[in-house]
Formats: sequence, C-alpha cells, structure tokens
Amino acid sequence: MEVKRTETEDFVTRINGKDPAAWEELYVRYYKALCSYSASLMGSPATAEDLVQELLLKLWQSDRIFSVLPELTAYLYRSVYHNSLAYRRDCTNRESLLRNLHERNLQEGCTP
Repeated sequence: MEVKRTETEDFVTRINGKDPAAWEELYVRYYKALCSYSASLMGSPATAEDLVQELLLKLWQSDRIFSVLPELTAYLYRSVYHNSLAYRRDCTNRESLLRNLHERNLQEGCTP
C-alpha cells in the first residue's frame, strides 16, 4: 500500500531540499507576518524586515531539516522572537556604553 504524501509534507521536503520555488512560496506565506511580528516586538518596521531577511538567508545557508510544517512555522516565529529581543538588548547595551563613555569624557574634561 502506497502512502500518499500531503501537500504540506511535499512543501517541507522541498524547503529542506532548497527548492527555489518552495522558498519563494515560503517567502509569500511568511515574510509579511514575520515582519509584522518582529516590528511589534521592536517598534521598527525597517529593522524588522532586516532581521527577517537575515533569518531567511541564514536558514537557506544552514543544513537545518524540518519534518513537518508546524515545526518549520514554530522555528521561524521562535527565531524572529529571539532575534528581535537580542537586537533590542544589543542596541540598549550599545546606547548605555556610549552614554557612559560620554559621561566619563565630560567628567575628565575631554570633549569628543
């Protein structure tokens, strides 16, 4: 008895195989929603687009394999969540470091 593959199983197999048409479909299915989700976490639509594009590029370059569509979907949203929060944290740390450096320069009588 032959088991018929579902459309979503075929889609995931094509994603795993780096099929360009499947990746275009992935982009159509997820890009706007992922950008919107990231922007809601970060407050910056332009930065959110950059983060999502970076995620998709890294995924394309990786050897990561998914067994089912919900696993792929969860991975995308979880990665966007973590990448967005990491970006916010890094920006906050950078701003704090620059502020502290500026304050130290002012206290020492240096001007940048």
